[in-house]
Amino acid sequence: MGYNAIHPDAAIFHRGVIKQAGGKAARVFKAVTQPDGFADFIYPFVLPETPDLPSILLHGSSTNIGGDVTAPTYTAPTFTMGISPISLESGTRSNIVVNSSWVQADAGAPTAFSITLAGQTGHTGVSPVPFTFNNVQFTDAIQTVNASVTWAAGPIKNDEEGRPHPTGAVGMGTANRSATFQGFRRAFWEARTSKGNAPTTSAQIRGLTEKSSAGAQRVFVIDIPVGTFDIIFAFPVILGSNIDVRSQIFSGINYSSAFTRSVVAVEGAEGFNAVNYNVFYFSADIGFPVVDRYTITIS
Repeated sequence: MGYNAIHPDAAIFHRGVIKQAGGKAARVFKAVTQPDGFADFIYPFVLPETPDLPSILLHGSSTNIGGDVTAPTYTAPTFTMGISPISLESGTRSNIVVNSSWVQADAGAPTAFSITLAGQTGHTGVSPVPFTFNNVQFTDAIQTVNASVTWAAGPIKNDEEGRPHPTGAVGMGTANRSATFQGFRRAFWEARTSKGNAPTTSAQIRGLTEKSSAGAQRVFVIDIPVGTFDIIFAFPVILGSNIDVRSQIFSGINYSSAFTRSVVAVEGAEGFNAVNYNVFYFSADIGFPVVDRYTITIS
């Protein structure tokens, strides 16, 4: 024991013992005498001051040592790109409008931007902007527009205690986007109220009164008014050469065998490259006495 055991507010310790002085006498401190040959065996000493605890232990840190400091959140940039139109009849010429959207978020500012069509550069700059390719011809093949943006590294945010926290920061980078467009071939048909002949030229087939996107469907409907003599329909041979012709009015009767087939090279829009079409033709001896509707299915 030491002196401070009975004097807890003392600042200096002395080596010694506490002695009971008689039955009910108060306890007293008696210093230990220094034995012969032991210099400084008995000496006072002072406790060092208690150091201040560093804030990293009192409050924690971004590495979560003993605390709950919240790290900052970083958001990556977003880059989107779209084009219009994406589908027209093969041979058609149109402007292709390219719209790009850039949200910087926690990235740095964009440093380079480019748009290309079929490998040919249409625009270069620093940041995404709208752009238009003029007078582009739609073909049977898929054509691709590519856009690319590069950005600088974003800033380093601080945690809630004001210390830089780089983990998760958005570095420099590049994003690439693409979109495609493609032409299609039409199907043509007509129900005529005058008797004639099967068409044999591209112009005659393209002159039929009804048309649709053949590439988008293998089924189409022909309305047949009273007095119809001739029924004609034509579509690219690539879709198939077999047909199923059903009446919607007369309990789905199959009229496929009544049609004769021929093959004619038919141009696309604006005289674009001709491709082979199946041309189916039917001619009645007398005009249809009632309204009907034929559903044509290609296989």
